[in-house]
Amino acid sequence: MLKEIEYTIDRWEGGYSDDPIDPGGETNFGIAKRYHPSVDIKNLTKEGAVSIYKRVYWDTLCLDQITSQRIRWKVFDQAVNLGTDRAAKFLQTAVNAQTDGKIGGNTISKVNTVTSSGVGDNIVMDRLIELQMKYYVEKVRENPKKIKYLVGWANRAFDRGVFV
Repeated sequence: MLKEIEYTIDRWEGGYSDDPIDPGGETNFGIAKRYHPSVDIKNLTKEGAVSIYKRVYWDTLCLDQITSQRIRWKVFDQAVNLGTDRAAKFLQTAVNAQTDGKIGGNTISKVNTVTSSGVGDNIVMDRLIELQMKYYVEKVRENPKKIKYLVGWANRAFDRGVFV
């Protein structure tokens, strides 16, 4: 199991939930019925969730090609919470690549060049966090009932993915 996927599940996604305010509806390990209608959410196992995350999020974003573990995790975590298109655009914005929502060779090259030093890695991480927080604040402005999620969302956004 990829450490990055396991980290997101264990730290941020947890078990079964069916919150009526959550636009994803019924979820388990962060896998939402709205986005995965063919999945038996209530009986989903952690291994099943990892398989979905790997195929639908990790592989779609070509994250194996990003050399910085923290950046590839952050992009993955954003994709889980915000969608692959938005996560890709956030990364592209952070590294000044064309923002088309599809991570390809140009984006990967820019990410790996910029993050090759610790300083560049931190700059990209800071920019990803800023974009994520702006998105969350806008969600609360659009629907004030979502204020109940803001502290949790902020904690997630500011998580820098420390791995051992």
